[in-house]
Amino acid sequence: MTSENLPPQKKPDMVQVTNELGVLEPMDTEVANFNSNMRITDAVCPALPPNQLPQDMEVSKPFAVSETTLSDSLGSGKTGSSEAFAEECVSRSSGVLEHFFKNIEDPRKVEFRNENRLLSDASMIRCLPWKILLVFPRPESRNAMGMFLQCNAESPSTTWTCYARACLELVSQNKRVNNKKLRIRHTFAHKENDWGYQTFIPYSDLFNPENGYVMNNTIHARITVEADAPHGAEWDSKRFTGFVGLKNQGATCYLNSVLQALYCTNCLRSAVFRMPTESDDSLTSVPLALQRTFYEL
Repeated sequence: MTSENLPPQKKPDMVQVTNELGVLEPMDTEVANFNSNMRITDAVCPALPPNQLPQDMEVSKPFAVSETTLSDSLGSGKTGSSEAFAEECVSRSSGVLEHFFKNIEDPRKVEFRNENRLLSDASMIRCLPWKILLVFPRPESRNAMGMFLQCNAESPSTTWTCYARACLELVSQNKRVNNKKLRIRHTFAHKENDWGYQTFIPYSDLFNPENGYVMNNTIHARITVEADAPHGAEWDSKRFTGFVGLKNQGATCYLNSVLQALYCTNCLRSAVFRMPTESDDSLTSVPLALQRTFYEL
């Protein structure tokens, strides 16, 4: 049969689809439908029972960081693993502390012996508790309110430090008045666990009704915190990262980083676990020692 006698072939229906480079290109309708219904996982690996991975595939949990406040996020109706989500919020590197201080009275009109100190509830950032501290001294000693950021004040440890940057903000409840903002940078430690301004705002400005800083005897305070990883503080590495460290054995301390680097090399870790060690001496076998160390890690 010659080409002249061949029956006419039906031209396939074509659609416009976006390729990997984000450019529209024509594609057969049947091919497009097949691609849209096919999952990557179906093509790469066979189906496995739920919650089960191949022996040579170990997935470690990343160190997740969240910048939403713990109170706001937990109260926003998020579903799923609430414990895992809470852990992410606890270990986050930044967050917002916000508190409404109630029953505020003008120190110029109320007599008291010592300065009045008010603390907010704690918010966890970098696994450390952070609070807002407001100080109302007697007018004859200092005629202004102080505002401070407090970190880990109740810890008995004396070795911890944490460097942080923060913006201290007194929120005006009058929309026509700007919020009062001042910034700080400080390395928090046992003996310097709070930092801020003793004269954050004069009493005359604070209690001026036109400014709106005190409304219905309530002060709205906010501090935005960005903290580096703390040093010398208690840290549950396995809980927040899925990994644990190795104890320093003195002269062999360099092996700590070497072994952990080897462990995080997925192909090498898989190869170590596949090495036959059934007949090896448990006291002298290096492969068996590596397998034991990787298993404990």
